[in-house]
Amino acid sequence: MLALLAGCAGVLLWFATRMENYGENLALNLGTDLVGVAITVFVIGPLISRAQEGRVREHTRLDYEWFSAQVYGSTSNVKVLDTFSNLFGPQYSDRLFRGVKAATAHGARVQILLLDPDSLAAILRGRELGEQRDDIRRDILRNLRTLSQFARRLDDNSRQFLEVRLCSTSPG
Repeated sequence: MLALLAGCAGVLLWFATRMENYGENLALNLGTDLVGVAITVFVIGPLISRAQEGRVREHTRLDYEWFSAQVYGSTSNVKVLDTFSNLFGPQYSDRLFRGVKAATAHGARVQILLLDPDSLAAILRGRELGEQRDDIRRDILRNLRTLSQFARRLDDNSRQFLEVRLCSTSPG
């Protein structure tokens, strides 16, 4: 593709040699194009990169072991936003809950926001994931039961730092 574009540019430049002031026009156009490239590469590119760094990044596959280890050492805030999560399933919940206990003991606030299983958003999210409404609802309720059992095992001091909420709209 690059060779085809270079060939087209060469043919156009060859046809343009018949124009008056060809050299001056070519120098003027190439000079302005080089200035545009420099501005794009050195000014606009870094600005776009910095803007993207400040945004929330969605991971297609979160490493639950890594996340649980990060929770364990947390001293400020831990936030989980999901429809439902395998993080609260039997394979990962023990390690995560040990991390949450340690984090809340350090005064870290742990906030978990799940989708309301009876909301319209749960139905829509189920369609997005290719699942039935009852499947999504069952998974969310399973997460809520697990979190409730865990919260009951916490002491009063740690429990005040754990917050589980439901939302009825899909996050933007």
